[in-house]
Amino acid sequence: MQTSFPSRSPDSRHPRRVKRSRRGSQASCTHTARPCAASEKTAVASLPDHKKNRQPRFNRNQQYSITALTDGGGIIKERYAYSAYGTPTILDVSGIARTTSAENNHYTYTGREWDEALRLYHYRARIYDPIAGRFCSRDPIGYEGSPWNLYEYVEARPLSNVDPSGMASWASCDAACMPIATATAINTENLCLAACPAATPNRTAICRNLGIVEGAAIYATCMVACQVFIPWIP
Repeated sequence: MQTSFPSRSPDSRHPRRVKRSRRGSQASCTHTARPCAASEKTAVASLPDHKKNRQPRFNRNQQYSITALTDGGGIIKERYAYSAYGTPTILDVSGIARTTSAENNHYTYTGREWDEALRLYHYRARIYDPIAGRFCSRDPIGYEGSPWNLYEYVEARPLSNVDPSGMASWASCDAACMPIATATAINTENLCLAACPAATPNRTAICRNLGIVEGAAIYATCMVACQVFIPWIP
């Protein structure tokens, strides 16, 4: 016996679907040409800025200093320039100096927070004065950071060095972490060569690359620990 079932249209097999197009404050709903309700248009128009691709983007240089602020479309909203020790100059798009940030931005020199009222930077462990080129308090790690000055900033090399934590400059951490990473890379390569059969194709290159990858991972972990979690790595 042949059984017949009632025919159903494609639309009847699924709940009603609504497609919305969000472009600025415009919205359209498509399902048999149904127009958008007023409440739906209002919801689209009131989307937060990051949903409209307007969230600001930070542009930085090799020191992680913010040089420009752009919107989601890449249009420059504000520019920043600094003296050697970090005194900021805020500029508009045409290069005219501003007394304060029109974008309410506090992240400037080496990516640290700028206190506009005090004219000082917050470097996590300490406060930094860019005019004096010195920290405002003694180094928490004592003379481990500098053998002659407890208030010194990045070993007096502000153009090539940074100190995000206020306790250990990038150069100091690099000097401590590089030997550890190098030793790890060499040890990993030797272990790989010992475990890998001599007849393996490209055995030397494979083990060397494996050592480089392992050493780079250890270096990155060590640098983060030195700058953020550990006051000092001897």
